[in-house]
Amino acid sequence: MCLGLICALFLASGLLGACEACKPENTGYLLEISYDPAYVTIAAQAEGSDIVVAGTVVREDPAKWNSADGTRSGEAALAYTTFYVEPAEMLQGTPAWGTPIAVRAIGGVLDDGSSFRLNGETAPLKVGDEVILFGTAAARWGELAVYQPAEAYWLTADANSVWVKQGDRYVSKGHTEAEDDRSLTLEEFKARLAEAAAPATSS
Repeated sequence: MCLGLICALFLASGLLGACEACKPENTGYLLEISYDPAYVTIAAQAEGSDIVVAGTVVREDPAKWNSADGTRSGEAALAYTTFYVEPAEMLQGTPAWGTPIAVRAIGGVLDDGSSFRLNGETAPLKVGDEVILFGTAAARWGELAVYQPAEAYWLTADANSVWVKQGDRYVSKGHTEAEDDRSLTLEEFKARLAEAAAPATSS
């Protein structure tokens, strides 16, 4: 049931069907999702995102299950964490719900100490991180799911949509199709976005 739900929800967004059910483990729950590599390029993510922001993670909400009461409500339930990013610069789009910008990520450590991990990680962000990230306002993970706050972005392609600053460069937390996109300065990132936005020219 969980397998069909996840793949059906995300195939249109570029995910492959190699998804696994939410499996309980000794340390919590594990979800595996595979992506079409073409979907995680900077150009493809820019096209599929409402915002691209460079900023700092200033706080996070406790991880919750996506149910009305915040508890696990069946095999298809997911845990998520909401992070708040104070923008230093908007590289694309305008925040729809003010700042700091609320951004959801699948996973987290729950109140009972158990973890919900996506592709082995509980969360791609932490408070204090200086980041560049892609966000989408598109609804995800089922019509009956309940999220707090209701008005927040999702990471467009989970950890693949996050670059964290290390020194003077931003380093990808996920997969990049082009090796040159794994580590970028802010100016290089802006150049990639400008290339993505430029109209195609016929030869």
